[in-house]
Amino acid sequence: MNLKYRVFLVVVLIVKQSDTFPDNSIYIHEPKVRVGRVQNFKNWSPDLVPNLDTTSLGLEYFCSEGDDLWASSDTDLIALGRREIDAIGLVRAEKVVDGCVVRVPKAYPV
Repeated sequence: MNLKYRVFLVVVLIVKQSDTFPDNSIYIHEPKVRVGRVQNFKNWSPDLVPNLDTTSLGLEYFCSEGDDLWASSDTDLIALGRREIDAIGLVRAEKVVDGCVVRVPKAYPV
């Protein structure tokens, strides 16, 4: 069998802001950005952030192993996330104080 897979790529941004939006996650339908969904981990549980003055947001990018997003450096992906979270109006880029990238290969069979 020749199963193909999509990967799971999340740019996690730590934001110096106690509240960002009230939902657990929102899908983004803005053609000017590449982010597909934003998770608000603090709304899942306040235990997911070390400091209640901050918020942890997971920007999910729909991509495939080997494409330009998957091959980008963590530094470039965090910079992209900062620009895009600002562009969609959820958080100003200067509020982002830290970030990391989580890559999960072969996450979704298609």
